[in-house]
Amino acid sequence: MAPSNRNTTLPGGVSRFGRAAMYKKRALYKRKKNPLKVAPVEEPTTKTKAINSAKGKDNGKTRTVPIVKAVSPQPVGVAGVAGRHPTGTAYSLLSGNPT
Repeated sequence: MAPSNRNTTLPGGVSRFGRAAMYKKRALYKRKKNPLKVAPVEEPTTKTKAINSAKGKDNGKTRTVPIVKAVSPQPVGVAGVAGRHPTGTAYSLLSGNPT
């Protein structure tokens, strides 16, 4: 026998049993509730990196570096972004240009 839904849907999208009736039917009151909630472990966002001493004595010995590189504020390869010229041949140099 194939498993079926305990709470069938009646015409009009209404459930056959209410929430309280399904609670009783599934015997949820008999089951143990888990009072202990486990807090999610936070992964570090930065790591400390040792600096080569040959690069300068006054630079310090360690640096804090982000694990994930920050996202660039401008989209890459999009024409029309302020401060960038579109790549490719100029429209005025194309063959068949009426001007």
